Amino acid sequence: MKKLIILYYLLISTSFTYAQFISYEYTQILLYSVEINYSSSNGSYQPWSPDFNFYGNALAQMQARYDRNHSSLSKEYFKLKDLKLINTINQSTLNNYRAARLGWIYNATSTWDVGNDANYANIRNYCCEIYSYSSIKSEITLLQSCQTELNRIKYKDPDNYLYSKRYQSIMKTLDKLKNCSTSEIEGLSWERTELEFQYNNNSTNNTNYSNSNQTYFRVPNSSFVYQKNEESIQIDNITNTTEYTILSFTSFPSKKYTSGWTVCFSKNAYIEQNGIKYFLKKTVGIPICPDRHNFSNINESISYKLYFDKSINLNVKFNLIEGVSGGFEFYNISK
Repeated sequence: MKKLIILYYLLISTSFTYAQFISYEYTQILLYSVEINYSSSNGSYQPWSPDFNFYGNALAQMQARYDRNHSSLSKEYFKLKDLKLINTINQSTLNNYRAARLGWIYNATSTWDVGNDANYANIRNYCCEIYSYSSIKSEITLLQSCQTELNRIKYKDPDNYLYSKRYQSIMKTLDKLKNCSTSEIEGLSWERTELEFQYNNNSTNNTNYSNSNQTYFRVPNSSFVYQKNEESIQIDNITNTTEYTILSFTSFPSKKYTSGWTVCFSKNAYIEQNGIKYFLKKTVGIPICPDRHNFSNINESISYKLYFDKSINLNVKFNLIEGVSGGFEFYNISK
């Protein structure tokens, strides 16, 4: 009986050792990230502003304007003071920024006439400039994406979400974020991490892709969609000739479209089948990077074809890799 009890204890202990969890520190950083607002139209940082309706007709008076501006600056001051990031380089940048500016911001807010809109704008811009730094903005956007997805899976399955693949993908993404270079942050996403995990796991168990039953991003009518940073790319058709394997695509701009959104395809792209790579030879309908196609509006799409070297066996699954950091990747494609 004693041996059975010990064995039971060991089994229970073992069954829970696989679970890893997002640290309390990271959880607090994720929660705080949603306090940072970027414009949906042009992506610029949006400082907090009190409700103008609260002041009513008194907005025309100097005291009301002073109170409104002072409230906004105080909010931005403490937002900056309390902000924490995960990436070590970004956090160091943030620390240096605060050391150089917080004292000045506090004194200016306390002594300047912030009822004067020019004074208010100078202090606000000096306080909020860091949110326009590309690596800081990329990290905050990533943190917000992770927090949004955590909220979704927690609501969907509150009892088991901590043990889901999605939760583990988010946790692994945050771990990558900590020590990566600032140039790599933009290419990070929990979607990409989950894809890489699935692919690596599949490669371990299925060297020959044709033996795998799993296809990534399959949608009806033999199309595949992969969304990254809310930009979409869809494979519409797969054909081959005696010389080429031809993939037909449609691409759409981001849901957060702003004027100037562009698209191109990397010359490093290749398809891979049974460990052999077949490289991109030409394109029709889309520029090769760094030349780019400009979307005129959010409802526009672009259709194009990519021609890859050699005619592969379309009855055997293959992968498509754009071959550039942050590029599109499809795995286990089949006709």
